[in-house]
Amino acid sequence: MDNPQVKRILLKIKQLPTLPQVLSQLIDLMEDPDASASEVSRIISKDQSLMTRVLKLVNSPFYGMPKRIATLSQATVILGFKTVKNLALTTAIFDQFQGGNGKPRGAGFTRERFWQHSIACAVASKIISEKIHYDCPEEAFMAGLIHDIGKVVLDQYMTEDFTRILDHAARENVPILEAEKQVIGVRHTQVGEWLAEKWNLPGHLVAAIRYHHTLAQQMKYVKLVSIVHLADAIVRMEGYGNGGDAVTPKIREEIWQVISIDPEDMPQLLNEIRLGYENAKEFLKLVA
Repeated sequence: MDNPQVKRILLKIKQLPTLPQVLSQLIDLMEDPDASASEVSRIISKDQSLMTRVLKLVNSPFYGMPKRIATLSQATVILGFKTVKNLALTTAIFDQFQGGNGKPRGAGFTRERFWQHSIACAVASKIISEKIHYDCPEEAFMAGLIHDIGKVVLDQYMTEDFTRILDHAARENVPILEAEKQVIGVRHTQVGEWLAEKWNLPGHLVAAIRYHHTLAQQMKYVKLVSIVHLADAIVRMEGYGNGGDAVTPKIREEIWQVISIDPEDMPQLLNEIRLGYENAKEFLKLVA
C-alpha cells in the first residue's frame, strides 16, 4: 500500500458514511434463523422514508403482485426476508450515490447508463440463478446490482481520476480494469471490496464485488461469483447501459465447470433477460 493514490482512495473509503443504523440492524437480523416478519417490519418502520420506498418497490410492475401490498409484514411474508432486505439495501445504496456527471465521458459513460448496466446485470444474474437452480435468486439479483459499486465510488468521490480512467480506456481501447490499474494503480473491484467491508455487507456480496472478473475455483461463493461474471459479460455484449469501456468481454472458460447451461437455451435466456430488463426499468426509476 505504498502507492500514494491507493492510500488516497483508502482514505476516501474511510471517510464515507456508514450504512444507516436501520439497515445495519436489518442485515444482522437476517443472519438470525429465528427472525420473524414482524421483527423485520418493526426495524424498517423506524425509517419512514425507507418504509415508503420499500412498499413502492414491492408494488412495482417488477414484482407483478396481483393486488396491492399495504404493509411491510405482508410484503415480508409474500416476498421473503431476503427480498425485503435487498430492497432496503438497494434504496440505501442509491441514496448514498445520487447524482453524478450527466455528460457522457470515455466511451459514453454516464451515471444513468451505469445504473442501467447494473440493473441489467442484476436481472440477468437472477434469471441465470433460476436456470441453474441456485438456492437464492434474490441473493444473485443483489450481487449483480452492486457488483460494480467500486466504479460509482470512484466516479463520485474521485471524479477527475475516474474521468482519466474512462478516457484512457476509450483512447487505448482497453478494458476498464486495465485502465484503472494503469492510471491509479487500483481496480474498482478492490475499491468495491473495501467499501463492502466498511459497510459490513454479507460475505457473498463482498465476494461477488471482488472476484466477478477474476474468479477462483476453490473460493467460497464460487457459484454466485460465476453467475455474476456470466451475467455481466452477457449484458455488456448485448449493450445494456455502460460499464465504462467498449471492449467486448470474454467469458472465462472455467465458469462452465460451475454453471451448466445448454447452448441451445441461450436464445431463450437472452429473451428472458430482455423482458426482465424492461420490467426492471420502472424498478430503477423508483429506486433512483
